[in-house]
Amino acid sequence: NKVLKYNLFSDYPPTTDEHDLKTELISTRCYLFIFVLSLILLLLYGTVLPRTKTVIVQLPTQEQYIHLYEQHSQTLICLCSLIAVPFGKLITQFTPTYHEVCSSQFVHDEWIKYLNSEPQ
Repeated sequence: NKVLKYNLFSDYPPTTDEHDLKTELISTRCYLFIFVLSLILLLLYGTVLPRTKTVIVQLPTQEQYIHLYEQHSQTLICLCSLIAVPFGKLITQFTPTYHEVCSSQFVHDEWIKYLNSEPQ
């Protein structure tokens, strides 16, 4: 009963006119209804809205990058902080085969020193 007679918009001093009193009560009920509805909508919007979480992976491997790209291709950002790859990571198994001239004894330091030395 007290809730039905609650009046936010009462005049001071209180009015005795029935029409004014009824208008104030209807205004109070409309205001409270819209206020509660707005709070409910804000709470629903806050719970339904997707949250974004930023995860930074420092120096990911090629496999990690491919896996992340498959899962998050639309939002993946690669901040290239390195402009070079360490040589050991770039070439892991490398056995060179030299040309015949490059592997001959005539290009070794000992032979070049012998040619540059003065005759005795």
